[in-house]
Amino acid sequence: MRASLIKSVGAQASGALFCAAISFALTLWLGRQLGTAAFGHYIWALNLATLALVLQEGGWPARLYQQWALHGKHPEQNHALTARALAHVLWVTVALCALLGLWVWQAWSQPTTHQNDHATTLAMAVLCMGAVAITNTVSARLRGTGRFAREALWQSAARIASALAVLAVLMLVAISPFWVFVGWAAGLALLLVWTAPRWWIRPQFKGLSADYTQLWPFVLMALAGIWLLKGDIVLLGWLQVPAEDLSLYAACTRLTEAALLIFAPLGNVLLRSFGQLPNESARRALLHRLLWLVTSAGLLACGLALWQGSWLMQLLFGADFEPAGALLPWVLTLLPLALGIGVMTPYLMAQSQERPLAWLMALAGALLTAAAPWSSTHWGLPGMAITITLAQAIVWLGALTLCHKANTQG
Repeated sequence: MRASLIKSVGAQASGALFCAAISFALTLWLGRQLGTAAFGHYIWALNLATLALVLQEGGWPARLYQQWALHGKHPEQNHALTARALAHVLWVTVALCALLGLWVWQAWSQPTTHQNDHATTLAMAVLCMGAVAITNTVSARLRGTGRFAREALWQSAARIASALAVLAVLMLVAISPFWVFVGWAAGLALLLVWTAPRWWIRPQFKGLSADYTQLWPFVLMALAGIWLLKGDIVLLGWLQVPAEDLSLYAACTRLTEAALLIFAPLGNVLLRSFGQLPNESARRALLHRLLWLVTSAGLLACGLALWQGSWLMQLLFGADFEPAGALLPWVLTLLPLALGIGVMTPYLMAQSQERPLAWLMALAGALLTAAAPWSSTHWGLPGMAITITLAQAIVWLGALTLCHKANTQG
């Protein structure tokens, strides 16, 4: 099992590192091309669209991964679930785009306001996330059936297609956040159409409503998880933080997300690995080793940011982002906690403990929302970073308690 885990992680790592390298290089290029104000607008729209993505996915990728990994002997039932997952993506994406279309119409009917660019960019971003949701549904099926190398190849192809399309659109049309999402959506659409014979299952709406009683923990967990990582940018935008400051903070969060992308290969295979271990003692031993490993890696990253933060931000994003170096250690403080949560989550899902974990994450997200205005008003951008770290700490401690409870019951 250990050799199998290493092989699976290696396959996922190859794809994830490749995707992370392309994503990070594209982010750096966008930061320089868009400028600080437009880059902050892009990150704002991306984070809001990522929250919409959770609704578009509806918890289906996690549910499909769990179903295929733990109940792979029922392929007909699993195929039916996949068909209903695609149906969910379609109707939710159409509904969200229709609602945002009303905002776009209202914004453009008042051209003297500054909302028209925000409305059209966000609408395009949500449409783009529809393609991302379908891509992730295909990935969930591949992971659940243990085809991690093929899933890594699939994600790499999606990243290449979207990155090339973004570059082409920005160079040929215009450089703005709106056109970034146009290129992203176009690249994924071309890939999905080209590979449709390999993954396409006709969407099935019949029986979809009955699935939502089982899906809500995954949706709540995904929404809360995204909010606990990206909610700070959204809240700072709502609090009308100056665009320059928002952009500096956003650049720091991109490094946090890059670190989590590097961790993703391990997280992607853990549910199947925990589920296939022979007994609770083996699962507990693997959990403890991984917690020590990821916590140490997170602390090392924090130390590096404290030591060379300004130099690193200037090197990566350019001279305009050098002041973000003083903010970087504050933002990266959540990393050891987020990595630990990423290990404990698949362990708890293998124990069918996703419901209490979902409520715990929702509670932490609510506390973040309530405390953020006060902390950012009194302590500025570091106050927001401290608040989101404390919210992550609540989830970390609660998840650890749930793990020990599961160990005792096991």
